[in-house]
Amino acid sequence: MSCKLVGASTVILAENFNPSILTQHWLITKGIVAEDDFAPDCVFVPGLTVARTGQFSLVAAPDRLQLVLSEPDAEGAADTVRATIHQIVALLPETPYRALGLNFEWHCPVDDLGERFFWLADNPLYQEFSGPDARFGAYLSKDALGLQLKLDVKPTKPVSSSEEGEYYHFRFNFHRDVQGNEDRDQMVLQGLDQWSAARDLSRNIMKRVQGRD
Repeated sequence: MSCKLVGASTVILAENFNPSILTQHWLITKGIVAEDDFAPDCVFVPGLTVARTGQFSLVAAPDRLQLVLSEPDAEGAADTVRATIHQIVALLPETPYRALGLNFEWHCPVDDLGERFFWLADNPLYQEFSGPDARFGAYLSKDALGLQLKLDVKPTKPVSSSEEGEYYHFRFNFHRDVQGNEDRDQMVLQGLDQWSAARDLSRNIMKRVQGRD
């Protein structure tokens, strides 16, 4: 089994964001969600908006705007990001945005990596955790695509009863802090424009992890 992209979310932190703007009527009239696309379990109450469709879940709260894609690897995923959260930011430039995060989560079976991937023979800490039952993790960070890329790797159990075995959970976070900048809405939009490139970079890194580059 190869590594698999299992989740993608976009989070925009803000100060005193007004979720009440994102009514069902507003989302329809702005062309963000078609009237027939709303799922039955949507929520539109003061201080909270949860708009769900077959393609995504959009959450607006006073401190954040969040988009979670149902199928992060779908061909039109980047178009969905642009038509939803990108469009909302463009329509609400006066919002005091604080930060942007593009998140991509991958699962890779432990048997596909295991000790060979993490092992550093001359590292005394790793030597203390050698053996078939050992599990490893890592944190890595660098600048990429004009954002800060932070990668967290941890072992995890299957999230579904239909899945077997253990996984390494790779969580890619592409972050941009925009607080205090006059053009922070534009900085958020520029970061959102990197969504496809960020997903592709996470994919290329995972290919290298699997030794398939």
